Amino acid sequence: LGTVNGRSLFGGSDEGRLSSPAGLAASARGRLYVVDRGNQRVSVYTHEGLYLFSFTGAAAKSAALNRPSQVAVDAEERIYVLDADGDGRVSVFDHSGQLLKQIGARQFGTGESRPVLSAMTVDAQGLLVVADRANGKLIQYDWQAGKTLQVFGSRGHGRGQFTEVTSLALNAGGQLAVGDSGNTKVEIYQLPAGASVAPQE
Repeated sequence: LGTVNGRSLFGGSDEGRLSSPAGLAASARGRLYVVDRGNQRVSVYTHEGLYLFSFTGAAAKSAALNRPSQVAVDAEERIYVLDADGDGRVSVFDHSGQLLKQIGARQFGTGESRPVLSAMTVDAQGLLVVADRANGKLIQYDWQAGKTLQVFGSRGHGRGQFTEVTSLALNAGGQLAVGDSGNTKVEIYQLPAGASVAPQE
């Protein structure tokens, strides 16, 4: 991934080119999804780097990507984009870039201060985990059911506390890695369905 038709991939707004790439996700079907903040779109490539198509969400005006910052993909090739515009929102697209759902920050609210989304990941089934920077929370959310499954964390500097979560990664075993740049740490959690969340030693 570095050239399109023999030209550099970076710089400009032509199809297949990237202005300010901010996040990358690889799917089990061999696609690479790149969120391009500068061009306000997601560009899709094969794993060899062949450009396929881009989408912006602009077909539905309220879903247009403004500050796309992170991208994730599930086993059904649904694409999840965290947009950092305002308090943040998550847009869910199908494999062709058609909007399925948009989830505003307030829908992740836990009854505390107004949430501000700073990071996102998704498991193979499409269960979201988002970070709420305003309250130091991590929230597991079933977007298809519109239901919060688990909430944990608080603002602070101790174990299980966060100030600026900027990255989340979830493996097939349900282990969640939390990158907190504010506290310069990474913590690992287990997310078993229906069980309490405990940090791993």
